[in-house]
Amino acid sequence: MGNPGNRGNAGNSGRIPVIVGGKVDREAQAKLTRKPGSKVNPKSTLTPAEWLDSGRWVGVVSSNVKKIRWDKKRYDLYVGFLNGSIYKYPGVDRGLARRMYQSASMGKAVWRLFRWPGRPYQRVK
Repeated sequence: MGNPGNRGNAGNSGRIPVIVGGKVDREAQAKLTRKPGSKVNPKSTLTPAEWLDSGRWVGVVSSNVKKIRWDKKRYDLYVGFLNGSIYKYPGVDRGLARRMYQSASMGKAVWRLFRWPGRPYQRVK
């Protein structure tokens, strides 16, 4: 028996343009192109590649983390918490930043990918 979370969208790995009022509806497009069971931040309509290339903050759904941003020029990942603090994790490569963005739990990802392995960090706010 296969994974019950992997139903539908068989062979549909391409992006599906959803046009509403003559413009691409990115939110609808993201819902249609997301593979069932995939770990994609539900508060963002950006693909991981778009987020990585943008350098923008993106809001996340978490009980502790509010937003994240990756600086592709400096390889720094910034994590903003609900209490207003912001931490910088230097030397984060594209693959690790992608894993963070795709994590189902941002709080667990901070601990599993950065804190427990002893990666350096700095409070910036």
